[in-house]
Amino acid sequence: MNPQALALTKAIKQHESGGKYNRKGGSQEYGAYQWIPNTWKAHAKEVLGDANADITNPTLQNKVAYTIIEKDL
Repeated sequence: MNPQALALTKAIKQHESGGKYNRKGGSQEYGAYQWIPNTWKAHAKEVLGDANADITNPTLQNKVAYTIIEKDL
């Protein structure tokens, strides 16, 4: 794993939700990274091949976030 991407992923998770994978935001955001539903669907389709991937799954949240962050570094 890319240490820079891993560190950034952890920092975003902490900032957005305090690390809580089941956190709900005020505008339909959800999860540790506060995914907006349409953003989750787009990234889940790109990373996992499934736009309907389970947003409540912490492993999937981490995989999608890490992959998107690493790609953009």
